Amino acid sequence: MAFKYVGIELEFGGEGVHEVALVSKIDKDRYEKMTNLPYTKALINKEVIAVDPKYFRPTEVDLLLGDPTKAETKLGWKREYKLEELVNDMMESDLKLMTKDVYPQEGGYKTMELF
Repeated sequence: MAFKYVGIELEFGGEGVHEVALVSKIDKDRYEKMTNLPYTKALINKEVIAVDPKYFRPTEVDLLLGDPTKAETKLGWKREYKLEELVNDMMESDLKLMTKDVYPQEGGYKTMELF
């Protein structure tokens, strides 16, 4: 969902620890608008997601399913966001944070490089 937010479509391949995601398509206009970065064909077929076993937790559960029915019926709780809306809000915030130094840099000021 996060890649889709900026106009990138992924294609998944492999299985288990060998599963990866490659960029299959990019909506040029959306990508440039959302990221303030120029479109480049070099991103096509680039691996952007991979499994790294060093982050596996020894007691990890293979499948977790949540059911909010009890909270809804007994507490009157109601969901405020759908998952896609939550991801979109998070992406909007992260993209603002990512680009906050662009204006000062274009004005000739030095900013802290985090990466």
